[in-house]
Amino acid sequence: MWFSSFSDKKSDQVVPLSANGVVEPFRGKGYVFNPELEAAVDVAIGLGRPLLVSGEPGGGKTELGYAIARRLGIGL
Repeated sequence: MWFSSFSDKKSDQVVPLSANGVVEPFRGKGYVFNPELEAAVDVAIGLGRPLLVSGEPGGGKTELGYAIARRLGIGL
């Protein structure tokens, strides 16, 4: 995947490509995903492509990156 070169720690975990597969473990842990964001993250990970996230300051873009990295076992 495109992001594996950014980390010394490699994950052997298989990431499912489904509307809830990647982000389901985040529920109840502080980060709220809407269905559109869930789908975008799943598709980007499944295709091994980057995802451009834009928005207002304080909107959670950086926290989204941290949440995805934690779930995939990738250190930032």
